[in-house]
Amino acid sequence: MNPTAPRKGCHVKHVRFSAWISSVAVYFALGVLFLYPMSRLVISAFTREGSLSLANFTAVFSNPSNVRSLWNSLYTGVTVTVIATVIALVLSWIVVRTNVYGRKLFQFVLVIPFFIPPFIMAFAWTRLLGRAGFVNVFIQQLFSLPQSPIRIFGFFGVVLVSVIYTYPYAFIVISRAMENMGAHLEEAAQISGASRFQVVRDIVLPVLLPAVGSAAVIVFVTTVSMFGIPAIMGTPGQFIVVTTRIYGYVGGFRDPFGMNIATTLAMVLLGFALVGLLLQNFFTRKENFATITGKSGHLELMDLRKWRIPVSVAVALFAGVVVVLPLFAIAATSLIRALGVPLTLENLTFDHFRRLADMSIVQRSFNNSFSLAVFVPTITVIGAVILTFLKRQGRMPGRNGTDYIVSMPYAVPGIVIGVAMILAWIRPVFGIRVFNTIWILYLAYIVRFMIFPMRTVGASWKQLDSSLEEAGRISGASEVRTLRDVSIPLIYGGIGSGWLLVFMPALTELTLSILLVSPRNETIGVTAFNMMQEGLITVASAYAVMITIVVVSLNIAFRVLSRRRDRRAVNAPSI
Repeated sequence: MNPTAPRKGCHVKHVRFSAWISSVAVYFALGVLFLYPMSRLVISAFTREGSLSLANFTAVFSNPSNVRSLWNSLYTGVTVTVIATVIALVLSWIVVRTNVYGRKLFQFVLVIPFFIPPFIMAFAWTRLLGRAGFVNVFIQQLFSLPQSPIRIFGFFGVVLVSVIYTYPYAFIVISRAMENMGAHLEEAAQISGASRFQVVRDIVLPVLLPAVGSAAVIVFVTTVSMFGIPAIMGTPGQFIVVTTRIYGYVGGFRDPFGMNIATTLAMVLLGFALVGLLLQNFFTRKENFATITGKSGHLELMDLRKWRIPVSVAVALFAGVVVVLPLFAIAATSLIRALGVPLTLENLTFDHFRRLADMSIVQRSFNNSFSLAVFVPTITVIGAVILTFLKRQGRMPGRNGTDYIVSMPYAVPGIVIGVAMILAWIRPVFGIRVFNTIWILYLAYIVRFMIFPMRTVGASWKQLDSSLEEAGRISGASEVRTLRDVSIPLIYGGIGSGWLLVFMPALTELTLSILLVSPRNETIGVTAFNMMQEGLITVASAYAVMITIVVVSLNIAFRVLSRRRDRRAVNAPSI
């Protein structure tokens, strides 16, 4: 008998027992954080006074205001999707495939609206095109008009600002697809005598269709899920969408079944999002064109010839209108002595910034948001590493289900998650009270943003050869030490990317926070939004300028650090 056999058997049993213990712990955590809130949402939508009922759905669809808000969300989503996707497609073609001047600069400038929180972008456009906005006042005085010529509040304003905020999403997706598209197909068509128009119609557009479809779905889901833009641009014009209607039921309407109706509206909104995700999966499956090959990898830029200067000027004007003008408007408002006075040097002041420094809520909201923006990505990254490690070891039963559980909260609108968190934690759970504390924000942010590090860490780990980890274990290192000294150092890139992808949205998040925030636990987004709603226009502008400077500066710093890291990786000597 082999004397080592019993030891091996004991070791196998110990490994299996450890695997089951870790699996139970993981699924318990996922159940409490993810599945429990979503189950409470479904239960609330299908119950009335403790009994199963469809009364909530009847109440929703029998109320003309609710039906109108659903139609407004759907109509706005489709309109914004079409306009934003077309703009992104045209800009991507110009910047990636032509010899337009300033291509690299445009690639950065055109995505700046993506960095700026949407509620700040909406507020900036009210300072441009509102009744007392700079553009409206200028046109009114120039032509001696009796009233403001442009009405920004309502459907037009919501669509305008939503397009400006969402087109960068589509631009990023489509431009990357264009960059990866090999030139051999186009070259073959041109050799065969096809005109440039035929090449674009018969080759380029069909190849890009999956990316364009995927980008369009992202824009649609983002648009119907937004709260800040419809609240600022739509509500003053009586243009109500589902997200603002849900907010009204949760916090403002005097309805005994307000929470039930809010959850039912959230379920309908969830249906919109799920249809969008199904369409995205459809377009992804249809992506059967090989765009990265070993042949003809260099893309020949289209020579615009006499159109080079006009096209360059047109793109620069577009960037100026969607980026520079709104930022100028909000900066000017933050410096002007009072609304309505002429914008002259004598009327400029820094008093509004000094007033911010004396407001305790401003310092408190910055502290709260930065603590959330540091703690949440750190926790989600650690959780992603643990989950990915257990999946990679193959010892966790049903390990593929964790991806669906973690992906679910980001696949649904943020305000739906907010309602679910209220239902789940409004009463103490296991004797722990988190409702009306800052801890419910921590839980909600973790649930909402966990998917980012899961994707980046998982992608980086897939690139590792398992032989590296096996070598560590053969050398006598434990699994924990192999993880610490071998695996984690090799996936630092994915860990860092996941951390940053959570940090930026967590810093200025509004849609979740507006439902969950409590006194003394305010965040940057909620504080800025409340200032705008209370009519503190000049102070809110100063606060928005501070937020924008912080967010854009951090994005630029992260881009620079990322490029330096990539450069060091490329120049590192091979072993």
